[in-house]
Amino acid sequence: SSLQLKDKVVLVTGASRGIGETTAKLFSLYGAKVVVNYFKGKSDARKIVCEIAKHGGAAFEVCADVSDREQVKKMISKISKKYGPVDILVNNAVIMQSKIFIPRLLWNCSGKIFRKK
Repeated sequence: SSLQLKDKVVLVTGASRGIGETTAKLFSLYGAKVVVNYFKGKSDARKIVCEIAKHGGAAFEVCADVSDREQVKKMISKISKKYGPVDILVNNAVIMQSKIFIPRLLWNCSGKIFRKK
């Protein structure tokens, strides 16, 4: 394949399900060492790491709330100790504050593009 990522360290945030999960698995297929970041999906993240290992890939999971600077620093430290520096970051995690989500959604959907028929 023209895309070779052998031994590159890839951090995928929000990787315990959905797009993040698929992204992590795809990077592993190309030889990357994958870090599966999660915040609430520990068992899901663990399953993904096991699936990657089952297919000969290298991965580990790490819990961190990416909206918390100190947790991110600790996560990066863990990654550096295990695999070295991060080569590729896939910032997939969603940071959502529910009290501002609905007002922003309503504002975004009230624009001209949404009102056209």
